Parts: sequence; structure tokens; C-alpha cells
Amino acid sequence: MFKYLKTIYCDVRPLYEDLPYTEEYLEDPLNWIPYSDRELICRRAASLANDEKIMFKVGLATPKLNTLGGLERMIILLASPKIAYRSIPRYASLFDNTFKYQVTILDENKAEIK
Repeated sequence: MFKYLKTIYCDVRPLYEDLPYTEEYLEDPLNWIPYSDRELICRRAASLANDEKIMFKVGLATPKLNTLGGLERMIILLASPKIAYRSIPRYASLFDNTFKYQVTILDENKAEIK
């Protein structure tokens, strides 16, 4: 989120001011914060960007801003999009059990994810 916001704004400090974290800590994806703090930062990001859909846009930009050093290309070579779409609920639950994902395969290269 910080990388995305920095591409459109100069200052992300309002996201974490009065919270017990540094910008460096929050930018490291291996660091954890409580869910309530995450939600507060997301609400602040929406306010800063004046966009209630900012987190959706951050998600869309993530592959471009946080490349995995060629891992994406390997995944593309090893699996079809259809296989990857079907795997979303299983793998997403390993990272976040707050949400449940439902995937509807529309065709070989297209899916609807709710």
C-alpha cells in the first residue's frame, strides 16, 4: 500500500502517525500488526486518496510494484490461469482467514472472484 500511495502522493506519514510503528516496519511485508491497526491504516489511506476503493487499486497494482523476482513467470509457465484461479481460495486462506473467496471460472483465461 505504501509503495502505491507514494506513486500518487508525497507523504504517507498520516497513515501511521500516532501508531507505534515506523514506516520501515510497516513497509516490510513480513512484519505483522493487529487487525484493528490494519483497518485504521486502510481507512486513512482511503481518506488520504479520497477514494473508498483505494485498497482494490492497491491490490491491482501489487504485482507491478512488488515483483517476486521472476516467480510470476515461473508460475505462468507451470500452470494455466484456470488452475491458478481454482487455487485462489485454498492459498488465500493460508495468508488471511478473515475473508472467504469464491471463484467462478468463466473460461480458460477468465474468472470472477468474490
